[in-house]
Parts: sequence; C-alpha cells; structure tokens
Amino acid sequence: NEFDRRNFEAPLDLSPPPDVRQPWRVLIKMKLQEYLARTERMLSIEELADEFHMSSKTLRRRLDAEGISFRQLKEEIRREMVLKWLAEPDIPIGEISLRAGFAERNGLVRAVRAWVGFSPKEYRDLMIGNWPAPPTGAAACSSRSAH
Repeated sequence: NEFDRRNFEAPLDLSPPPDVRQPWRVLIKMKLQEYLARTERMLSIEELADEFHMSSKTLRRRLDAEGISFRQLKEEIRREMVLKWLAEPDIPIGEISLRAGFAERNGLVRAVRAWVGFSPKEYRDLMIGNWPAPPTGAAACSSRSAH
C-alpha cells in the first residue's frame, strides 16, 4: 500500500511541539553561554530581562519558581566555561581569567580550587594528561614515609 510506505519513509521529527517551552533556566543558560563566548562578559539580569521583554523582577521570580537564582546560574555557567577552557592548552590561563570576567587572576585560582580542588594549572595538567607520574623507587619510599 502506497500510503503505508510513505508513513514509514518520512523522517522522524523529534523536536518538541511548538507549544512546549524550555524552562527559563535552560533559556537563560543558553543565552548567557552564547553571550559570554562571544563578548567575554556576562549579561546582567536587566539586560537578560530586556532580551525576553520582561522586567528583571519577573525574570527573577520565574527563576525562583524553578529553584535557582540568577547568581547561581551565572556561577554554574562560569564554572562550566572555565573548566572547558582549561582543557584547551592553547588558551593562556591569564586569558581564561579575563574571558570569565575575573578582575584578577587570583579570583580564578580561588574559584577553580573551590570547584575542583586544584589550581588552574594543576587542573589543566590533569585534563591534558600532563600530570606528573607518581614517584618510584627510593623517592617513593621517602615521600610515603614523610606522610
């Protein structure tokens, strides 16, 4: 039957129905990530609210209803972007600090230590497989006995 064959040959459309909206958290996160990558600065809540044609108070209420604050969302994005950039050895750590909007490199160091327990350089070395090998032989014995 020609009709049945056409139904099975049609591509499967997995996009959400037009009336299904993304959560505000997802929409804002995408907008902030795109803007940060393009301009190396974060949008303010007021600028974001303008993008969505609403007041900043309304946008804050919508985020609150989803259980997250604008500040938490910005921190989450900053963390994701910084850790992604640190995995790229061609980007200097000082540039990552500027891209992520830290006023000084020490801010980046403190933030990365809080997120992953390592300095930015240590984290980068770990991500690119440049972590120093554990000591062997006599050096291993003396370092173990020191602890």
